[in-house]
Amino acid sequence: MSSSTFTKISAAVAVSTLAACCGLCGFWATTDELASVRIELTGPEQPVLSGSKWTIEPSFINDGWRAASLAAPIDGSDQGWRMVTYEWIVSRAGQRLVPRVGRGCGNTNPWRPSDVFALGPGETKPVPEGFLGAPRDLPMLRPGRYSVRLAYSFDYKPFLDARPLETLWLLAVNQGTIRSEEVVVEILPSLELQILQKKPVEEGEIDLNEYFAVAVRNVSGEPLQFAVPGADRRSSLSVAASGSYFSLDPPTGDAAELTLQPGEVVELPPMFGDRKVELQQASSDLMVTYRAPRAQISTLEATKPIVR
Repeated sequence: MSSSTFTKISAAVAVSTLAACCGLCGFWATTDELASVRIELTGPEQPVLSGSKWTIEPSFINDGWRAASLAAPIDGSDQGWRMVTYEWIVSRAGQRLVPRVGRGCGNTNPWRPSDVFALGPGETKPVPEGFLGAPRDLPMLRPGRYSVRLAYSFDYKPFLDARPLETLWLLAVNQGTIRSEEVVVEILPSLELQILQKKPVEEGEIDLNEYFAVAVRNVSGEPLQFAVPGADRRSSLSVAASGSYFSLDPPTGDAAELTLQPGEVVELPPMFGDRKVELQQASSDLMVTYRAPRAQISTLEATKPIVR
């Protein structure tokens, strides 16, 4: 047996023994306190426009007579990498949705005392933002009715995300799972981003402006404002093609604010700058993402099958 293996086994035995002692002396938190804790979600009371800004605010509420100890959302808690897990559960027409993209970095921050907080009897506290994320990060840009829940769980597994002897103080966190009631979010049609292909493309490096244009169409029943990407960087475009993803510099000149009437289509000025892309034979789609944090419609996406 190697010395490293022996060390790990010894640490595991030490933690198990200490955990048992902690349980006997009352230090190790139980699941009883969590039985009286619930998560309440506050969402939009009215339907929202697709691509617009909206939030769901989650709070912990302690309906019991004993204090509970909870862990805040930390780096990796939305990926199942930590002892604490926060998970947005979103479904549409009975089908559960999953995030569009995962995390690219496998590193996580260490545990800190500030990552744990107490919830007293009768107390209500907002769920700390931290690494909680938001349900609108899921593919909820399409119109429809969405059911949203938030699940919280804490399971003390010292070998999961830290050295055991460094996280013994986490034994005081109540273990268990809490799931909120659902909140229904209704998303209405708004603006539709369109990619227009001017002519067939050939394999190799191409100028995107020569082959593609971007247009926006108002598919709602009311006038809507659209912030055209410009030099003030209030809005921007990013592109995914050939397995690569990149942001575009905004066109030179001032940004414009358009008001589109219902059904109106407006082709935007050349949006791709001098960007050239190597389109391989395997590339079948061009995806454009529009973001405008301060605009009425803040996020739009379009995907165009490439015609060759």
